[in-house]
Amino acid sequence: MRDNRQSLAADTAGPTRSSAQAGFSLLEVVVALAILSFGLTALAGGIVAGLRSVDRAAEAEYALLMAQSLMAEGKVRAAALPAEETGTLPVGYRWRRTVADFPATSAAGHGLMRVTVAVSPPGGGAPVELTTLAVQPQAGKGK
Repeated sequence: MRDNRQSLAADTAGPTRSSAQAGFSLLEVVVALAILSFGLTALAGGIVAGLRSVDRAAEAEYALLMAQSLMAEGKVRAAALPAEETGTLPVGYRWRRTVADFPATSAAGHGLMRVTVAVSPPGGGAPVELTTLAVQPQAGKGK
């Protein structure tokens, strides 16, 4: 009878952890989920920062392309352009182009003009500014 009582007491004493029934406690699961949530939050923040960086780079690249286009026009028509002109591109980029005489003159008798173009992105980013010199024949020469 005694053996029966001991085996009955062992059965009703509650679950015991054997190697076959090993698992995670609730506390371990909560800690693991907390660590996972911190990691995912940091990852999401990094993704958002990366997307913003890509957007700023795309704006700067477009501003550079527009500045190069305005610069090419300025080099070809420097003498016919006003000293300063401004405008806004259809996508909201603002531009400014200045044309001024350069104080030096080349040995061939051509005058130099400084052409400066600045293009600002609509998001308020840093403007892209390009400066070059354009050679313009002086009046009465070049023919």
